[in-house]
Amino acid sequence: MTVSPSSGGAPPTAQPPLPDGTSSARSPLAATPVRIAARWVLLVALTVFAYWDTVTALGIEMTQHTVVTYVPAAATLCLLAAIGVTLRHDDEPPIYDRDTDFIVATVVLLLSLSFQGLLNRRYLPAYLVTHIDVLSLLMFFFGGCVLLFGLRPALRYRWVWLLSLSLFPLPYRVAVVTLGGTPLAAGTVMLALGVAASAVAVGRTRRSAVLGALASATIGVVLLALVATLAPDARSSAYQWIPAVGCAVLTGVFMYVQRRRGLGSMRPFPHRALRAPTAPRVPKAATLLTVVAAGLHLIGSPAIRVDAGVTVAGLSTAPPLLVPLGWHQIETTGVLPSTQNGAEARRMRQVLEQNHGETRFDAQARPRRIVADTVETALPLTLDVYLPALLYDISNTRVSPETAVTLPHGVTGVLQTLVDDQRLLTYNRLAWRWNNGHSTQQVVLFSVDNHEPEAPFPQFRRRRDTWRVVNGMLTLLIRGNAVTEDLNPRFKDRELLTETAGALIDTQVAAIGGGHG
Repeated sequence: MTVSPSSGGAPPTAQPPLPDGTSSARSPLAATPVRIAARWVLLVALTVFAYWDTVTALGIEMTQHTVVTYVPAAATLCLLAAIGVTLRHDDEPPIYDRDTDFIVATVVLLLSLSFQGLLNRRYLPAYLVTHIDVLSLLMFFFGGCVLLFGLRPALRYRWVWLLSLSLFPLPYRVAVVTLGGTPLAAGTVMLALGVAASAVAVGRTRRSAVLGALASATIGVVLLALVATLAPDARSSAYQWIPAVGCAVLTGVFMYVQRRRGLGSMRPFPHRALRAPTAPRVPKAATLLTVVAAGLHLIGSPAIRVDAGVTVAGLSTAPPLLVPLGWHQIETTGVLPSTQNGAEARRMRQVLEQNHGETRFDAQARPRRIVADTVETALPLTLDVYLPALLYDISNTRVSPETAVTLPHGVTGVLQTLVDDQRLLTYNRLAWRWNNGHSTQQVVLFSVDNHEPEAPFPQFRRRRDTWRVVNGMLTLLIRGNAVTEDLNPRFKDRELLTETAGALIDTQVAAIGGGHG
């Protein structure tokens, strides 16, 4: 409710309305902008404080150009939609009884604590895929808005809150993977979000929402085509930002200007009085929000770091690996792109076989085979995003926790088992990373407990099998990490893999010239 200021008891001077029926009077309370700004500053500051680990993790991921580079663009779309809703002149009665606000906000804040403290820890090995903490953050932010501004004002932005769920990375990741995982796929999914944001921003009526969505879709398709044509090798962030945000901004500005022109006034925003918050006092609400933020900060999120392994000067990280003495190569895939690890990333598979069998590794002294998968990337964090069960075409796979293994030249590897319950096979997997200061190489060795020459090894999922990756991510989300975990690992080929890894490492280092360490 707007109350005009008075002086000396005289009635206030009426301000002439603008052609659209709005008043040109300033806010009756000089402190209104300060009060509103203070509440927003408090809410944003408490959110950042409560989820500092989450913000840090997202920042690290964005520097590594993982799929979460879309998050700032999606947040910008939510902000544009909120601005559009704010420009609509909707009067709201003041709030005197705040019991409902506190009840709803308390329930939502308890949910945010539960998601952060329980669900987020349930998916620890798959944290970079699921990011449940972002859902918790959204709940905390909504609960804070209810406490500081009231439930009715918060629900006025109900479509914006629905749109904000796009900040939860897993659905976006699923959609992008379903469409092929390319930068163009990332831009296409973002374009859909841009169209939705435009509809919310200009949706004064259903007709204007439909017109805004159609205009935004047309502009967005043109911008996406231009990016794909003029800069086909651009990073995913360009595909995510330019079409989606561009179409939303252009559509919103055009329809706003048309609206103001139709009303006979081109006076820019704000074109009406700033109303005081309908929730007048919030000290108790601010105290409750601060206590919850402190609890969330103590819970935290998993710390992530960019693991590029040990640095070996002069190391060639490009596949293929040089084959060590005692082994020979019987098959190779050739060098292939590895788009999930960056635009320039490459991968290769080599099938190696012993020259002579040993009874240590096979009772009949048959030569053992192993598979060596090599990935070269400039973005090592991308190697941690997808679990082996999602990358490889193995059905109903259970993976054991990682066991550290010491290898030559300061290299540390990790040993795991992968149990394929459908084929009744168990694979041992030994992986390590190292780098030359510029690019990182990850080597993964596989052995299988079936020693026959035709025994199958895990295969990388093909592009047409993306639905299997999606199914794996959804299974992980619904049933948790226990469904994909091998709690009783048996490392039958530990000695075989560690000796082979050592020989491979020695061979690559010796090729540098003069050895290392």
